[in-house]
Amino acid sequence: MSNKYVKSLLLTAVCSAGAMLLAADEAVQSSINTTVDAFSIDKQQYEAAANSFISKGNDLFIAGKYKDAAMNYAQAAHIFDSLKENSEHFAGKLNKTKELIAKAYYYLAQETALKAHEEANFGELENAIALCKEAIAIYPASEKEMQERIASYEKMRDAAARRNRLSESQVIPDSSDRAYRIAVLLKQAKLLYYTKQYELARKRYQEVLLIDKISPEAIQGMRACDLQLKNTGNDRRRLTHKRAIAEAAWKMADPIIKRTEFDVRKEMELAEKGTSKKIEEDDDTKKMREKLSNIIIPRVNFSGDAQQPGTPLLVALKFLRDRSKSHDPENVGVNIFLYWPETQANAGQEGQTPADNAAGDQLGLGLNRRNAAAEAAAVDDEGDFDDGGDEGDEAEQAEAGPDHSKYPLVNMDLVNKPLIEIIDALAQATQMKYKIEKHAVVLAPKDVPLDDMQIKVFMFDESMLDALGGQEDPEALKEALKLVPNANVEFPTGSKVMYDARFRSLIVLNTPENLNRINDALMEIRKQEAPPMVQIQVKFVEIEQSDLKELGFIQSLGRPNGDLGKTEGRLQFDKNDETLYNSGRNTFTYSRSTNGYNYNLTINAVNQLDSKDVLSSPKVLTNPNKKVSIKMTSERYFEWDYEEGEFETSNSDGVTTYSYTPPWPEFEKQELGITMEITPKVDTDKRLIMLDVHPWVKTLVGWTEYEYNVSSDGEGGGLGTTETMRRPIVAERTTDTNVAIYDNETVVIGGIIKDYTVTIDDKVPILGDIPLVGNLFKSKSSSIKKTNLLIFVTARMLKPDGSPYYQVDSRGRPSTAGIGDIY
Repeated sequence: MSNKYVKSLLLTAVCSAGAMLLAADEAVQSSINTTVDAFSIDKQQYEAAANSFISKGNDLFIAGKYKDAAMNYAQAAHIFDSLKENSEHFAGKLNKTKELIAKAYYYLAQETALKAHEEANFGELENAIALCKEAIAIYPASEKEMQERIASYEKMRDAAARRNRLSESQVIPDSSDRAYRIAVLLKQAKLLYYTKQYELARKRYQEVLLIDKISPEAIQGMRACDLQLKNTGNDRRRLTHKRAIAEAAWKMADPIIKRTEFDVRKEMELAEKGTSKKIEEDDDTKKMREKLSNIIIPRVNFSGDAQQPGTPLLVALKFLRDRSKSHDPENVGVNIFLYWPETQANAGQEGQTPADNAAGDQLGLGLNRRNAAAEAAAVDDEGDFDDGGDEGDEAEQAEAGPDHSKYPLVNMDLVNKPLIEIIDALAQATQMKYKIEKHAVVLAPKDVPLDDMQIKVFMFDESMLDALGGQEDPEALKEALKLVPNANVEFPTGSKVMYDARFRSLIVLNTPENLNRINDALMEIRKQEAPPMVQIQVKFVEIEQSDLKELGFIQSLGRPNGDLGKTEGRLQFDKNDETLYNSGRNTFTYSRSTNGYNYNLTINAVNQLDSKDVLSSPKVLTNPNKKVSIKMTSERYFEWDYEEGEFETSNSDGVTTYSYTPPWPEFEKQELGITMEITPKVDTDKRLIMLDVHPWVKTLVGWTEYEYNVSSDGEGGGLGTTETMRRPIVAERTTDTNVAIYDNETVVIGGIIKDYTVTIDDKVPILGDIPLVGNLFKSKSSSIKKTNLLIFVTARMLKPDGSPYYQVDSRGRPSTAGIGDIY
């Protein structure tokens, strides 16, 4: 049943009650008059009827039906009012009945006020105010209280109206959309946070704060993300710090010098295999070379006659051009040109070499061969070369043409040779050179450059300069490079060379062929360099581990008031020796007194595991076959020997005096710690480093004492004494080994271990052998101490200037080693 329906029913009931009361009063009045007049009922019967109404009203009042109770009280009051005349008894009854009526209306008004409060709690403030006014009408005496309630409800009504006007939905029209967006962002942020994507979660919370600047969930979420990011940053910082420490401890410290990209080891290996990097030909030149190799000429005979000991050069070249076409599978042939500058015959004129004019067109650095075709055109391509009807016959005559006296003569005889071999043989026979180009083969004198010159930079340090004479003058360097055995280096006209000491480099301008020869010459010089120096870095890692376990019991039973000089009433069990480790934090004590006896129990329990690491990293630089010594020691002076004590006797004026000189110790220096002697050797190929390693460790173990008697001679009256000598006990651990390693690699020497174990097992006889209970009368302790020395030896070859001999990476322990095990 709805609240509105109940309220309306109550309101109808209240209105009906008023009408019923009035109707009831009239009905009762008429009924009583009728009854009195008709039946002449006496006063006792009226009183009984009134008491019946009162009794019924009381039942209704107890049942909470205050309105029905008031109606019955009203009927009883009407009867008493009719009987009160000339009767004080009925007048008193009437007053009490009116009090009951007032009481019923009071509780009815309170019930109505309670309903009004409930209506107010449910927000029905207007209904609450109406019920309070109805309560005033029912019970006017409660008007003051009801007016206060009405004022309170009106304030609540006005406040509710004001809140409604200032609600979020009224002030912010799109509040529902904002709330939805905030809820979605918060949900995304929480999911990202739970998946440990803290930066993305933080961005989501920031988006929420852009919408709602005071969102508590966003603020708390931002704080949680910041804390997680801080913890992650601290973890990363610790790892980075450990990595940096490990790198500083384990990575080799390279010299601070300029590094180059030149790998000597790789170049030497390529040189040994004959695959050193050369300047390669282009594809067109390769095709021309292949074509020259495929053209096979049956016979070439340039022998001359008695008047002319050989065939003129131009005639020989024309013959080769013709035969190349006739024997070419493609019937095309090969153009063979002679490049012979006009100034060749007038070399040295005006202070120039024969090729200076040809090189002058490219700033003195190149060569112009454009007139090679013009020079070759002097030969009549249409003329015939009479080979006697046979290709192998010698050419007897040449057609009239240019002056052949300025060209060398050719004298050779070849059978079934490729054209390229014929051209090569011709160039050697005439002391000339040739170059295979894209569409032709060009021959020229040796001092005329055929190739376009190129610039190349070679790594060239002071040691190589010293190997070439030590002079930086370009002309001296040219002569020195020419004198390198089996190099055949040439410097044609226009070539240049310069040494740059700042960058330790040799800059050369020359033809590609000569550049390759210079590269080979420098490789030979490098092989002849002085032996490298050896840098040795040693890392001593001493790992000490201690394991201590102890369980001991001390019990005592005694009477403090008894005779301390007697043993009656006192039983005590003590250990034979002190415990290895004693600390109040690891001790449990129990005491109890009964009938004058004191019982004390002390339990010592220790389980301790400790570890210590010590790292030292010295470094030395030495020449091969030279012994070096590395010491990580401390000097201590000990009583190593003693001067014997002696008695002396002296007589003066008949008085004999005896004096005694005690033993005097002689101190000797001892170096306690780690000492290592290393002798490095480098093999002839400068690839391996042999190490003769001899480490030893000296430690002070303890002391020992010796007693001996010192007595006087026969004249001393038999005097004597006993003296004690105290000498140290020094332990030494040593090893000797020989290893071979590659450059910049590491070898580990281990096994120098010291193990010290102490075990104590005390127990009370008989009692200590009882099963289970006997453990209370035992004391056990064990101490294990192990010390292990690891030695990491890294060797590297260096040049005299301090730069690495080979630019190679270490294949030994990584730079991040030590994280998690050493640190």
